[in-house]
Amino acid sequence: RKISEQQAHLKTLLSACKQAENAMKMNQAVQLRDEGLILQNEGKLQEAINALQQAVRLYPAEAENHNALAVACWKGGYLDRAAHHSKTATKLKPDSRFFVNLGAALYEMRNFAESIDAFQSALRLNPH
Repeated sequence: RKISEQQAHLKTLLSACKQAENAMKMNQAVQLRDEGLILQNEGKLQEAINALQQAVRLYPAEAENHNALAVACWKGGYLDRAAHHSKTATKLKPDSRFFVNLGAALYEMRNFAESIDAFQSALRLNPH
């Protein structure tokens, strides 16, 4: 009986550690994303892209990280990467902003059919 209580306690501790680690990664990713956005606003695109790539690597499940990286890549002329990260963002969180960014990247890539689909998805999500 005592062993099963200890095992239950260890499982609780392990779960708490995993949650704390996840929260720490998420906070670090938010800091990197904020840093990347500041660098982007300062016109330091390559540095911004580097910071945003780190944010995505650290916390890939966050759509905002992919979207921020997509915008920086689009501004830097890395259209394939912009489209890739915009698509990932839309899959993680269907948000009209992400579909607009995807549509813009696809439009510049002259992929008009997919661009239209992305813009239509944005309008369905936010018709105003």
